[in-house]
Amino acid sequence: MTRRDIASVAIVIGVIAVAFNTASHQAKEAAFIGPPAPPVVTCRDDWRKCDDNRDLVDHYRGWWTAQYDCRKRAEDLAKYGTPEWPSLEFSAFWPGTDYVTKGIARLQEGDAKFQNGFGAMVRSRVTCVYDLAKKQVINVTIDAR
Repeated sequence: MTRRDIASVAIVIGVIAVAFNTASHQAKEAAFIGPPAPPVVTCRDDWRKCDDNRDLVDHYRGWWTAQYDCRKRAEDLAKYGTPEWPSLEFSAFWPGTDYVTKGIARLQEGDAKFQNGFGAMVRSRVTCVYDLAKKQVINVTIDAR
């Protein structure tokens, strides 16, 4: 065998070794990752499928509608001026499962400011009761804090 033949054989052996090593590495990596996880089922479109109140607040798309409707109703009830709201209004909720089991949610905002008869902005607590099935506000109360 000539030097050229030896070099050609060495190159072929090197290419085969690299290919084998790459295939082996990919097989090990696939075995390490395991099978794909099953898809996560959420209650994004149906509040009745939520596990509890937190799941509903975190995942149900209609929660934004409830927050908006509660804010609108509270603004309609304001006697003087336009209320001031924090950046994430109605972010407080009650723990448990009653929103999902009863279909009635209670939203609360403790940092709203409503103008009083003297023109001062007063920190107020706004509590809203919302019917999830009918998608409408049942009641709103505004209390100065």
